Amino acid sequence: MRSILFLLLSSTLQLSAQDTLHVISHDRATIITDPSRGVRQFPANVAFPSAETAVRQVLLNVTFGCPDTMRCADWDYLDRILVHRIGTADTFEVARMLTPYGGGFSKDWHFTWTTDLTDLGSLLRDSCTVIHEHSGYEPNTDRGWAVTLDFAFILGKPARPVPAVVPLYSGSFAYGDTARSIETDLPP
Repeated sequence: MRSILFLLLSSTLQLSAQDTLHVISHDRATIITDPSRGVRQFPANVAFPSAETAVRQVLLNVTFGCPDTMRCADWDYLDRILVHRIGTADTFEVARMLTPYGGGFSKDWHFTWTTDLTDLGSLLRDSCTVIHEHSGYEPNTDRGWAVTLDFAFILGKPARPVPAVVPLYSGSFAYGDTARSIETDLPP
């Protein structure tokens, strides 16, 4: 009786398991600032699943750690993750984060943040360039980050259709400038 119950339970667990495709655009890429410009881009070409592949959910796992030959960076700078669809003029920001204060971290420190990109899944298809954009002005010879971007595509029937992705605003805008209202840059 126990062996039959075990067989039924194990086959039920196998039926509920989902296949996941991982597309890693940056694998412990050393990310450093460009103090002369304040921003540096780190592009990588990838092949995401085709539009015909049924995807239930898309997760982005962003792992920060200390680089092998440097210490972790110090300041909290803005990093953006952009996806450029090859063959089009379209580049979309799919995630952003602030880097941690890492100067005091041990050499083996690392942390993974996960965000759900399912609603942006139609952008993450076929040939794309994933761009990790790192801002900041600190020295770039002895500190930085080891960054891994892992796009996890959980296969299966989508929970609901996403009819379109339409960007509303893109860029950085000055708040509190009495000479120029932010509303000038953000029309309805």
